[in-house]
Order: sequence, then structure tokens, then C-alpha cells
Amino acid sequence: MSNEKLIREFMLNMGFDVASEHFQATPKRFVETLERFYEGLGREEEVKKLLSVVFPNELGDGVISFHGITGRTLCPHHLMPVLYTAKFAYIPRDKNIGASKIYQAFSLLSSRPYMQEKLTRDFIEMFGLFVDPYASIIQIRGQLTCYEKENIICSDKPMVTLVKGGEVSRYENILLTQINAI
Repeated sequence: MSNEKLIREFMLNMGFDVASEHFQATPKRFVETLERFYEGLGREEEVKKLLSVVFPNELGDGVISFHGITGRTLCPHHLMPVLYTAKFAYIPRDKNIGASKIYQAFSLLSSRPYMQEKLTRDFIEMFGLFVDPYASIIQIRGQLTCYEKENIICSDKPMVTLVKGGEVSRYENILLTQINAI
């Protein structure tokens, strides 16, 4: 049975009037939405390829930072949307990476069933493998839309995770200042 037929059957079982003009195309749209939320499944090599596009450091001892990095997934526990915004900064050693690669890699990496804590750790570790900065930091804010036991929507209660990589003790104040500034 196709995914669309499964969704249509689910909707029927839930009591939806699937003959209504409002719901006729819903199974197709729902499957397409799921595919977008999970487009990163099985594409870890593409993320690595994006992060491996580096060039010589011409900045010197400065800090490079990014804000407005976005991603999305579905909560693996409830299959409800989680929208991510991230801030990222690093102090380059010998290599830099293009800004677009950071945004693309994060978006692709986050587009699969992922716990936010693991996403935060995995991104900083993958970045470190390819760019080898002196230090790096990422802060991810996850807007959850899942329900708690008492039917309270979590969307107004974001979860924030922060992971540091590299020689953090030496550069921690600089990185934290940069993350808080953006």
C-alpha cells in the first residue's frame, strides 16, 4: 500500500471526511511534507562533502560567526515538527569554510529523526573533523510542537542546547561573547 493510501486510511479511521474538498489532497501533501522533514535520511556523506569544501584561512586569529541557521525535523517520539535556529562560531586554524556550506550542512543534517542533543554534538564533531578549528561553539534552539501528557503544547517552551569543540578552555570567553552577540 502506498504512503498516501496509508494516510488516507488513517484519516478515515480518525473520522475525517476524506471526500471533503478540504481533505482530498491532504494525504499527498502530508507525504510530501514528511519527505521534506526527513530529506536528510541516508545523506550523511553529502553533509561530510559540504563540510569538506574548505579554503586557506586568510582571517588570521579572528572569529567567524553565523546566525539564523535553520533546520527542521519531526520529533522521533511524537512525529511532530521541531524547528531549529542555530548560532555557530569558530576560531579558524589553517582552514575556513564558506558560509553557504554551514547553512546547507546544518539544514541537511537536521532533516531526519534526531534528538536535538545529538544533533548539537554531531554538528560540532563533524565540523571539527573537516575544518579543524582552534575552537568552535554551536547553540541550537528547538521550537517543539509536541504535546506533553496534560495536552500542553510545548511550542512556547524552547529547548536550547550548546556544545563546544576544540581548545575550548583557551577561547571560551571569546566564543561565548560571540554567540551571545549574534
